This record gives sequence, C-alpha cells and structure tokens, in this order.
Amino acid sequence: MNKKKPKLTTSSVSKKQKAVEDKLRQHLSVRLAAERATKGWTQEELAERAHIHWTTVSKVERGRQIPSLALLLIFGKALGVSLNDLMSGMLPDHNSTQTEDATIDYIRHLPTIERENLLELFKTLIKWKNFKK
Repeated sequence: MNKKKPKLTTSSVSKKQKAVEDKLRQHLSVRLAAERATKGWTQEELAERAHIHWTTVSKVERGRQIPSLALLLIFGKALGVSLNDLMSGMLPDHNSTQTEDATIDYIRHLPTIERENLLELFKTLIKWKNFKK
C-alpha cells in the first residue's frame, strides 16, 4: 500500500509562493505606512532615521518591494517596534477568534454596573495610551 504523495509542480509552487508574496507585500505596505503615520513622520524622516534612501521606504509602502529581513529589522529599529509588531496580522491566529468570542460572552454576562465600570476603564486606558504618545 504505497500511496504516492502528489507531486508539486513548479507552477503550483510558484502560484502559492506568489500568493504569499502578494499578501506579504500588501500587508507590509500598510503596516509600515501606519507605523510611520503614528509617529507623524514623512517617508523622508523615516528613511533618515533608518539610514536608507527615501525611495526604499516609498517602494515598500507602495507595495513595489518586499523588504528583506535585514531591512525589516532596520525599519523596526527606526520605528521603535519589533519585527513581530510589523508582521502581526500576517498569519491568522486561529485561537484569537475563540478568545475574542469567550471574552465577549463573559462581558455580556456581567452585571450592568460591572459592564459600565469596565467600559470606563477601557476609556481611561485609551486616553492614557493617547496621552503617552
């Protein structure tokens, strides 16, 4: 009972690789621009802090270039974020939906006063986070 594994053809590997590259290109263009925008920096300012040419920032943000790992680390250092932060959301977290659903369900079953207190706590945390910027 020798079951042969299906062979991956060059075209199927290339299609899968291209799909991942396209997703990565789009994800990183959005994440990099968003991180830069939270700092209020122009592309030129990020490039200066990263010691790279501004056109590199532009190419990545427009999805024209997939940055190397080294370049991602350089961007992260300049922006003060980790590689994990830049890549967050790239791959789905299968447990996150279950965790979110369980959290929402828990909050729904709290007494009204506790839900209101929790809401006030969230508002305070958001104000504090914005204050720290």
